[in-house]
Amino acid sequence: MKKTLVLASALALLFLVQGNAEENENQAMNMVGVNVLHTIILDVVSTSLSDDVLYLPIHFSYARAFDKNWGLSALAFYRLDKDGDFRTNEFGLAVGPRFSFDYLEGFYFECKFGAGIAVGVDYLHNDYTRIDFIIQPDIGYNLSLADFFSISFGVGLQTLISVSETPSRSGVWDWNFMGKLSHYYLPVANLSACFMF
Repeated sequence: MKKTLVLASALALLFLVQGNAEENENQAMNMVGVNVLHTIILDVVSTSLSDDVLYLPIHFSYARAFDKNWGLSALAFYRLDKDGDFRTNEFGLAVGPRFSFDYLEGFYFECKFGAGIAVGVDYLHNDYTRIDFIIQPDIGYNLSLADFFSISFGVGLQTLISVSETPSRSGVWDWNFMGKLSHYYLPVANLSACFMF
């Protein structure tokens, strides 16, 4: 009797595992996207302020679902920052945990941490270099339109904390409520075209 019970339990477990495996085979576990809205908004706003101002960020995202709720998120970005004679090109990378209600679909919450480096020239035409620590929480909703394509929309808050800056421009950021520690924080409007696989 015990052998029959053990055999029946093993078969039931095997069917459950096989059923979950087949479900996951049809479920997209990776997603790559580009945030179109953030780029357009900041480009339009910055150029409307002055002909000498240009702020152009380009954000690429990646998400990986490990199971139905938990996964990994990543952000790679390029940012052109121009204000008169000041001009930098910044590259950054951040990764962190992702919580989602249904793999890569539905509501999600992410919090990414990473680093960025900006190089260029300052207002006095000196070579300028800055290294930043990145913190960016995001919340939003991912709407699947096809097996391979979705739209992600939401909001985030990107904060760059200066680790080093050469030459130093500490007085420039005195208006910042975080003092000289954080030189940049900005809400991120997210409307991304995403490809899932």
